Amino acid sequence: MISAARSIAARRAARTRARLAAANPHRLPRRQAELLSFIRTTFNREGKSPDYPRMREFMGHVSNGGITQMLDSLQSRGLIARERWRHHGIRPIESPPSFKKTVPHETEAVASA
Repeated sequence: MISAARSIAARRAARTRARLAAANPHRLPRRQAELLSFIRTTFNREGKSPDYPRMREFMGHVSNGGITQMLDSLQSRGLIARERWRHHGIRPIESPPSFKKTVPHETEAVASA
């Protein structure tokens, strides 16, 4: 009877892991995933990224250094692009370069024809 209970628990755990993996395909830590979601939502709704005070407020008043570390990590994973010295210089990238399919440009196809 105990092994059946373990089997049920193992299946539930596997379903939970699969659901979480689908919600977070890049395997980000929870706080980074929350920040990325906030950046994407703000960018899509307002056409610009949030500034540091809004990100700090959303993340529960994390320090500027904490926000910067999270942004550095997201940038190193290829999920955002940043322009230095710009107030709203964060741009979300839909899929990292390693996941993009390579499609030849139309001009290359025309030139070879």
